[in-house]
Amino acid sequence: MIFVKYQKESDTRAFVTMIHSKPEDIGINTEEDAIAKGGILLTDVPEPDIMQGKTAKAYVNPQTKEFWYEYVDRPLTPEEKLQLLEQENQDLKNRIELMQQVLDDLLLGGM
Repeated sequence: MIFVKYQKESDTRAFVTMIHSKPEDIGINTEEDAIAKGGILLTDVPEPDIMQGKTAKAYVNPQTKEFWYEYVDRPLTPEEKLQLLEQENQDLKNRIELMQQVLDDLLLGGM
């Protein structure tokens, strides 16, 4: 089981503040223990998707035990910015090469 501690926003939506994969290590052995510590026990917690420029925020429905992520914008890291610039640079090089080929075909093909 996995212990998920949360901060309740409504009856059906709560922001996850902690995920503990070994709840027995912190004295949580039953659902009642989990509730007493401000959380619930789940059998599985999915991994968040990795999205450039986004941060995953975990949520749970305390009534149904549905778990999900919401993705919010965040500033790009210097590494992500560099990667984007390198990709844009390569795309521009490819377009220039293609335009040069078309221009050469027009100029040389017209003779």
